[in-house]
Amino acid sequence: MEAGIANAQKSPTLFWALATADQTLGVSVSDVPGCQITLPHTGHYLITGVFDFWVIGAGDAAQNLIGELVNVGSGAIEASQALFAGDDNNRGTVSNVWPVLNVTGSTSYKLRVRKAGGTGTSRVMTSHTKIAAQWSPN
Repeated sequence: MEAGIANAQKSPTLFWALATADQTLGVSVSDVPGCQITLPHTGHYLITGVFDFWVIGAGDAAQNLIGELVNVGSGAIEASQALFAGDDNNRGTVSNVWPVLNVTGSTSYKLRVRKAGGTGTSRVMTSHTKIAAQWSPN
């Protein structure tokens, strides 16, 4: 995926969307702007979430910054998370891959973020944050 490609691009088997704005993290979950895709085919998918986290403020040092994948229709959160913890002003790009089985078509997924605690203003940045899904019919 290269810079300048419009959001929600797709090929016959690959679907992706890029973040459209930075998001400040709170302890409550929030959506990553622009990082939602609709999976049009019945089958199985590998969904990858990439999160560009930036620790801002000593109060967020060593706090987990958390990226999640959620089914938009059901609200179900996939089991594993992408995690980053660092010192003040540390930045890290982390990812996770979720196997999503038996999708029935026209199912939407999105990325959400939060932090475990802290008093800083850490963010997920637009630069490298994205969601991508690879489809398999079986």
